[in-house]
Amino acid sequence: MLLNRFTQEEIVPCAYPEDMRKLTVRLAANQVLFKGQIIAEVTAANASEVQTITGGGTISSGTWALIVNKALTAAIAWNANAAAVKAAIEAALTRDYGLPAGTVNVTGGPLASGAFTITFAGVLANQPQDLIQAVNNLGGSSPTLTVAETTPGVANGFFMAYNDALSNGQQIAKGILPIDIATDPSGRITTGSIAVGNEHGGTKLEQSMIVRGMFRTEDLVGLDANAVTDLGRLVRGTTSSGILQLY
Repeated sequence: MLLNRFTQEEIVPCAYPEDMRKLTVRLAANQVLFKGQIIAEVTAANASEVQTITGGGTISSGTWALIVNKALTAAIAWNANAAAVKAAIEAALTRDYGLPAGTVNVTGGPLASGAFTITFAGVLANQPQDLIQAVNNLGGSSPTLTVAETTPGVANGFFMAYNDALSNGQQIAKGILPIDIATDPSGRITTGSIAVGNEHGGTKLEQSMIVRGMFRTEDLVGLDANAVTDLGRLVRGTTSSGILQLY
């Protein structure tokens, strides 16, 4: 297993450090967020990610594989059933992230006759998941594999990067991350940019968020005029070169 060997000082106030305040929050899955990132709370209703894998052409031999949240499965037989696909995915997620069984439900198939539907479950339920990638080593007549997202995963009450273009709660800035973090498919947090544990192989479930203090805007990621209004006010300058007071 790869490990983050990572040391970094937190973002610090540019004045009156004694006034800085933090809150503890949970972060949604499959994110890499950098020091100074503006974050927001997802307020849309929970939903578990659902994706489909559909075969095309004529499939009559060979193997295929899947990359699920960066974890590559072992080769899967061309005529594998839903139970075999489920086992391959869960084995890869256990190997790379230490996740328990029960992380996906798989129905449908085999590829030659019908699509597979993959629903993320267990510790991966109600979290956004990366779009699965298919590795095609199938035989037959022009065999293809197509992956589509049927239902996006939604993590109500968890935090993600602020995005004023959305309407799921991410458009309302709530605070600032003090350090670089990465989250794994279940939302476990690592300090650094790789979601496989810190220098000791450890993860955590919660992360501090800065909600009060005075910061240079050039140290912040994703700040815009609406985020300034949500968080506080500009003491001077602009969103790209100035001082933001959070309150």
